Amino acid sequence: MANVAARRAGALAGHLAPEGAGGAAVGAVGRAAAGAGRLLGGEVAVITGAGRGIGEAAAKLFAAAGAKVVVSDVDGPRTDAVCRAIVAAGGTAVGCPGDVTDPAFPKRVMERCKTAFGALTILVNNAGYTWDGVVHRTEDAQWQAMLDVHCTAPFRLIQAAEPLMRQAAKREIAEQGFARRRTVINVSSTSGVHGHAGQANYATAKAGVVGLTKALAKEWGQVSGDRHRSLRFGRGLT
Repeated sequence: MANVAARRAGALAGHLAPEGAGGAAVGAVGRAAAGAGRLLGGEVAVITGAGRGIGEAAAKLFAAAGAKVVVSDVDGPRTDAVCRAIVAAGGTAVGCPGDVTDPAFPKRVMERCKTAFGALTILVNNAGYTWDGVVHRTEDAQWQAMLDVHCTAPFRLIQAAEPLMRQAAKREIAEQGFARRRTVINVSSTSGVHGHAGQANYATAKAGVVGLTKALAKEWGQVSGDRHRSLRFGRGLT
């Protein structure tokens, strides 16, 4: 698992590397901090599923690059552990454990973010899992669970983030003619693009993430300033 986490951190570091770095992957979070400098200084990120795997690597790397991070995971002890690791490394993080499929959770995590940091500039919808089964044996509960965690949860989180992202950008444009950059990253999967045997439920849900991201970009992407577009959207593939 340590090697997997290191590879994930290295891949993310390549994306965060400054211009001219050639996208070279950095194999450890500590070296990533030196390579990325303070690329994300002043940014505030909410990252779901941040207790392990891709989410943990992202939370640590974002913090190493200067972002203030709200770490969220369904596993409370893991949420706390990631926060402690970030703070110990000199970063800034607070935890907000919870189940993203709980209808009350999106508002709670956004309130936690606003109280702790006063703003939100990056939302990473990463939380998810698989519950495999061939089509003819997949039960309704398996099907619905994938839609709930991969589609409905990000949709609700985006809605809850709207005051801190879209409305905030519109206020900035009205006051100063431009808005600071804000980004929504929805993590999809190669399964959602190409399909995978035994994952009809997961593939369908992850394909939905692609559609959600494209629709959101066309709606919120209309909020732009004179100097640069203020809202950006990304689709990560796992």
